[in-house]
Amino acid sequence: MRGTSKRKRHVGRTIFCTLFSFLLSVFLTIASVLMAIRIGFFNKELIFEYLDKVDFYNEVQQEVYKQVSYEIVPTGLELDLIDETIPIEKIHNDVNGYIKACFDNTEYAIDTTEIEDAMYQNIMDQFENMERQEDTGTQEHARRFISNIMEKYPDIIKFPYIKEFSDISARIQPLITLIMIAAIVMGVVCILFLLLLQRWKHRSLRYIIYAILAAALMTVVMPVYLLIQKTYEGLGIRPIYLYNFCMEYIKASLFSFVWIGIVWLGIAVFLMIVIKLMKERLKKRKYR
Repeated sequence: MRGTSKRKRHVGRTIFCTLFSFLLSVFLTIASVLMAIRIGFFNKELIFEYLDKVDFYNEVQQEVYKQVSYEIVPTGLELDLIDETIPIEKIHNDVNGYIKACFDNTEYAIDTTEIEDAMYQNIMDQFENMERQEDTGTQEHARRFISNIMEKYPDIIKFPYIKEFSDISARIQPLITLIMIAAIVMGVVCILFLLLLQRWKHRSLRYIIYAILAAALMTVVMPVYLLIQKTYEGLGIRPIYLYNFCMEYIKASLFSFVWIGIVWLGIAVFLMIVIKLMKERLKKRKYR
């Protein structure tokens, strides 16, 4: 009878440990996925990092020059009037300023005064070289012409859909934080139950390791699949420099899942070493 009762307690303990281990893996997976989303897809700093890496600002600068040149060609003016009028630093500051303003829910005023003044001076220099007479009407026409062609500048500078993206991020991040905290708390509760259910703590750690390895696998399996298959590369994003940025940004965001999975794997290995040390200590005590 004692053997039967002991066996039943052992079976019951195993069932409960398995259940809490499964629940722990679920909570760890939820926390891991949400953390990866925060440090990947909804990470403002990651956006700026990859704008630099894909040479985004230079591409935008070339796009501005191209659009402006379309307006200049029909006038008969030389295209060199726009040379060095739109410095890369200006593009960099305006692109970043607009993105930051969207995330901060503020307005960003794109000022083109310096660019317009530089273009105006170049037009006046061209008139002087062509020995054409400058009068008030010519100057006013030049100013109006430059003002008209620079209307395209803010539209090119404004990062497409970043406003909508930042609004979604602002609404969903508090929810992500709340769910993460709840998942972590429930995970801690599961760990406490696992530690209490087993007399020998190394057995509790074994179930925790199972949960960690399962969470690592569930966290990385879909991102790894997407990284291998590269299905996201079929997204129809234009212009090409925006597409290049989005591809690198998505790839980096997916890798955030992989890195978290690697961290969990490292923790599991560490706990395996701890279990081995605990068993060796128990053996030494037994044979004393």
